[in-house]
Amino acid sequence: MTKSRVVFFGASPVSWWSAKFASLLEFPMTVLDNEPEKFEAFAEIPGVECRQVDFCALPDYEELGITDDTMVCVITRGHSFDPQSFVYAMRSPAYYVGMLGSAKKNAKCVAYALEHGCTQEEVDRCTFPIGVSIGAVDAAEIGLSVAAQLVNEANVHTPREKDHESLHRA
Repeated sequence: MTKSRVVFFGASPVSWWSAKFASLLEFPMTVLDNEPEKFEAFAEIPGVECRQVDFCALPDYEELGITDDTMVCVITRGHSFDPQSFVYAMRSPAYYVGMLGSAKKNAKCVAYALEHGCTQEEVDRCTFPIGVSIGAVDAAEIGLSVAAQLVNEANVHTPREKDHESLHRA
């Protein structure tokens, strides 16, 4: 079974850890950033494609491979381009949009989105903060919580049977 593509907006440390864990689960991934030198760290992660973009002038969804079978994670470095990325992502056909950040920062992004023509319904379909609650305190732990949420969202989107036999094979 083909897994949903994950698109990370931002080549941040949390994106790196999220991609590292998601690669172990064989998710195909794309990392977008405006600074190509940030992609060097991602070169060692299998299944990751890196693309340089201008966060203030993002191309068509099709060009980035964002479809109705895509999960988008807004995790830009220092949250520098979260507002623009959030608006772009929530208007996309992606079935899941999540954004990292504090309640205060996320409230600013929501206000920005509403000021830029997004509807409350569009905002409500998004998840923020991204990740499952595990008491994460550093980038690796947050990345693990993001990857766990991606597994859950993918399984809700495309339910599948548990492979009991593979759970017991050596």
